Amino acid sequence: MSKQEVKRKSYSNYEEVIEGCCVIYTRNDVKSDSYYVRMSFPGRTGYEKESLDTVNRYTAIEGARKRYWDLRARYEQGFSVGKHSFCDLYEEWIQFSKDQGRSPTKYEAQYKRFFREYFKKIVGLDDIQDIKQAHMDGYWKWRRDYWANYQVEQIKDKLGRNRQKVQAIRHFQKRPPAWTTMELEKAALSSFFKWTISRGYLQPGQDPIIKNPVARVDGETWKLRGHIDLGDYRKIRLALEAQCRETAKSGKGSGRGHNPRRAWYAEQMRMMFFLIAATGLRPQEAKLVRWDWIKLLEHRKSGKQFTVIDLPAYATKRTPIGNKSGRRIFAFDNEATYNRLMERWWPFCLKRGYTKKSLVFGTYDDPEKVIPMGNKFVRFLKRQEPSLHKDKQGRPRSLYALRKFYINQRIKHGVPLPAIAKNTGHDVQTLWKWYQQVQTDDMYEYLTQRKPHVEVAELVELEPEEE
Repeated sequence: MSKQEVKRKSYSNYEEVIEGCCVIYTRNDVKSDSYYVRMSFPGRTGYEKESLDTVNRYTAIEGARKRYWDLRARYEQGFSVGKHSFCDLYEEWIQFSKDQGRSPTKYEAQYKRFFREYFKKIVGLDDIQDIKQAHMDGYWKWRRDYWANYQVEQIKDKLGRNRQKVQAIRHFQKRPPAWTTMELEKAALSSFFKWTISRGYLQPGQDPIIKNPVARVDGETWKLRGHIDLGDYRKIRLALEAQCRETAKSGKGSGRGHNPRRAWYAEQMRMMFFLIAATGLRPQEAKLVRWDWIKLLEHRKSGKQFTVIDLPAYATKRTPIGNKSGRRIFAFDNEATYNRLMERWWPFCLKRGYTKKSLVFGTYDDPEKVIPMGNKFVRFLKRQEPSLHKDKQGRPRSLYALRKFYINQRIKHGVPLPAIAKNTGHDVQTLWKWYQQVQTDDMYEYLTQRKPHVEVAELVELEPEEE
């Protein structure tokens, strides 16, 4: 008796659907009467076997044919047709992104640190199609408690070293994961499952729903960024001006004494504060701005002037919808931003060897070195008495809160959402999602005090004055 005949003895209802390529059968060694399909492809050794999850012969025949031709199409295009685990496909996706010229560094880091550990432990080498919604929901709970359950002793060597890493982990254990980190992981998983569907590893609707992790836990776990209202804006502005006056003092009675470096950084923070609040730039975009990107436009008919920043594509941290050529950003305080930068901040920079090609917010010693202003701003807020680091709801403020302040103020002054979206690099849907703090009283005020729309006329760029 041949091996094939012996093998068929363990089958029942053996039937060839596509000659030499696809057969259906039921198994004698299981209690269920569900049909299975076995498929082979030209020039490829071995079989692909799957359960059809039906006991009806006609449904099994139809499902087997569809599954065979789906896999055959993938096979003819050069894609693999075997079983694919989450980890194998994620690594394939990262490599695919790199081949496309992208830089998925953060998505790869999240995979190596968290995704790989969780999915290997929960689903192992199971096929991507075996991942259920419960697995995905369980990830957020596992992730929330990851550092709290981490055994610090695991990273110590025989001599008890790795002290700095131990201190860092103990710091993480005292607080929940950051909201922005969780949103990054959510974006990575969403993009990955979209890619698996586009490649045919999953059918549309077969992927687990990547729910918002913020909505799945209590309010104490992940907090949104703090807000800055008009009163807080004035307090921070006065505190920054007081710091600039203090660092500019010299001689007796000046406290720590005059220090040019301290005076430089105090003025730099004040200028960054005004720039983001007037233009809505992202902090990571603002620190890349160069002097020759800042221009002054004049209205030909009225003579009114406007400050604009021509941000190139490489400096935008999120390209505008449908446009990859950067964007032009208008300051809503007209020419005040331009005058403030040129009359107040430019003389400081000129003394340090800056040119029009240099960064607006470089370092004291190097005009081409980008400086992280976010941490400096947070430390400044914490030093104030009383502290300005948190808003009324207890949410921590950051430099990014000025961008939210800018958007809220523009909405309150009746600026159309498409205009705000174009200036900030958002889309209208994002603005509607995140900036719905408009109350009924505010709506009444907007509708009654809104000024008529002024027709936009041609603008002409003004030449900068010679130094």
